[in-house]
Amino acid sequence: SIYIAPIEDFSKRRFEKYPKDAEFNKELNTAAAYMEQTLAAPLTNRGYYIPGPLATERIKMTESRSVKELKKGNISSYLTHFGIDAILFTTIHKWTESNGEWVIYAEYEIRSTKSNIELMHNWVKGTKRIPTDLKGDPRPLKQDLAFSAQMGFDINTAQRCYLVSMMNDYVLRNLPISSLRDNTENVYEQATPRYFHFIW
Repeated sequence: SIYIAPIEDFSKRRFEKYPKDAEFNKELNTAAAYMEQTLAAPLTNRGYYIPGPLATERIKMTESRSVKELKKGNISSYLTHFGIDAILFTTIHKWTESNGEWVIYAEYEIRSTKSNIELMHNWVKGTKRIPTDLKGDPRPLKQDLAFSAQMGFDINTAQRCYLVSMMNDYVLRNLPISSLRDNTENVYEQATPRYFHFIW
């Protein structure tokens, strides 16, 4: 089983002086929430059990340490008290927009509650290319519009949310299936951090 720790989001918000500032902040907040909500699917597809909402809230209420403290501290209590085998830590470092692209810099880390070592540590640069028309104005793709309509998001928020959900799937879908990880946990070594670029 894997417990998904609350996302750490260090991307900068704007001082809300104008309506567009509030819209921008809402985009980032919604994208961060959607990123956390879509972490579970690729893990369950690999056979991992993810605690449900009630169990997750109970764990949050019981644990007094911050995510930063958990990353650096001993997390064996999660195995002893909750039967959790590993914890997934996800960090959004920043969002940028340049050359017609949304860009997110994020970090994924899985730590074992049995040995306290890192089982996975990935740094990811995720990019969403934004097509433009002949005038240079943004031209949403059909899947962007469909996802926006399905979720009730404005198009910018939809593009950010779809990017983070696809990036989650890309990073986590190649984990060993849960039965293999259980059988080989005792021979795992400290993970070597990996850096890669995901383009959608």
